[in-house]
Amino acid sequence: MTFVLDASVTLGWLFPDERNAYPRTILGRLAHAPALVSSVWALEVANGLLVAERLGRVSTADASLVHTILKDLPVGADSVSVDAALGPILTVVRTRAQRI
Repeated sequence: MTFVLDASVTLGWLFPDERNAYPRTILGRLAHAPALVSSVWALEVANGLLVAERLGRVSTADASLVHTILKDLPVGADSVSVDAALGPILTVVRTRAQRI
């Protein structure tokens, strides 16, 4: 079954000091099911990598390797219009007391 993948979880795979069971579990799910990401997921991951490079947490070469690996994952991007996000989606989330 397809699941939603967040950029923060993706970045959690990359940095040893941020690895815990949850990101590893989600990474394991990719072996069995594709993930759905937001239309800005790649930009969020790229920004996280850039910040990590600037802080010396990852080299430029390692960031390039991450690009090579991530582009081949079974991940599909979804886009949501502003109207849908602020209209029916927000209404459903409110009624179910969940987070977006």
